[in-house]
Amino acid sequence: MKKFVQIFKIPLIIFAVFLVIGIACKVIADNRPKVEFVRNNSQCTTERVFDYADVLTDEQEEELRVKISEAEQVCGTDIVFVILDESLEEYAKSYESTIGYVEPYQYTMVFADNFYDENEFGFDKPHGDGVIFVDNWYRESDGGVYSWLSTSGRAINDLSTDNCEFILDMALDYVEDDPAYAYDYLVDLIEDYLNPNIRLGDGLGGGISVLIGLIAGLIFFFVNFGGKKGKKTIQSRTYVRSGNADVLERQDIFLTKTMSRRKIETQTRSGGGSHVSAGGHSHGGGGHRR
Repeated sequence: MKKFVQIFKIPLIIFAVFLVIGIACKVIADNRPKVEFVRNNSQCTTERVFDYADVLTDEQEEELRVKISEAEQVCGTDIVFVILDESLEEYAKSYESTIGYVEPYQYTMVFADNFYDENEFGFDKPHGDGVIFVDNWYRESDGGVYSWLSTSGRAINDLSTDNCEFILDMALDYVEDDPAYAYDYLVDLIEDYLNPNIRLGDGLGGGISVLIGLIAGLIFFFVNFGGKKGKKTIQSRTYVRSGNADVLERQDIFLTKTMSRRKIETQTRSGGGSHVSAGGHSHGGGGHRR
């Protein structure tokens, strides 16, 4: 027993410290005041799923509406989905006189911003807190299929450009094979970022999993490497007579020359920060290409 304690003393201490920290975080999370939101915008439509491309079945649309409604209540932000299958090039470029030159990856951005503004979405007020996701299945003239997650109000700060691009990359990895699952997953990811009541505590399970892995690694290290360092058995003179080496011959022979050329492919990504839409309202967000 004493030998066991000696071997695992440091890992056990580390485990105890992290366990206490984990319990403390859980207690704090469970006892802090919950943030509750009250909707103040009655001007926008109650519809949240606009599947103009008929990608989803009627049943899948309704399930997505229910999921979005539940997420809106805990996040305090409107969540809107628009699914298209048409070129937006001509539409987006018609606004260049107002917002400047538009790249292909920005076509869905222009549409998303305008759709949000024109329908006066916003949980707290028209053009207020919310996000709108536009997924266009049409392959534009540059060969890209583009999506955009536009943010407004409080969501601009809560969801950075990198955040938006990350969750789009995660969710839309499944969209070609199972659109309903991808969109459902996207709502989950949006909620994870925008729900202030789960930013501390609810992610504890994943943290404990990492902690267990760390502890297991420490135990393995101390048991297998502690006090078992090998001795050096080979010296510089082991295979050299009298400690000296003679170089008998040195010769460089040129055999052949091979050159290869490779094009480095780049992927168009979204711009950074917030911007002003054609309607004069501030938006953030990020995009995805597939």
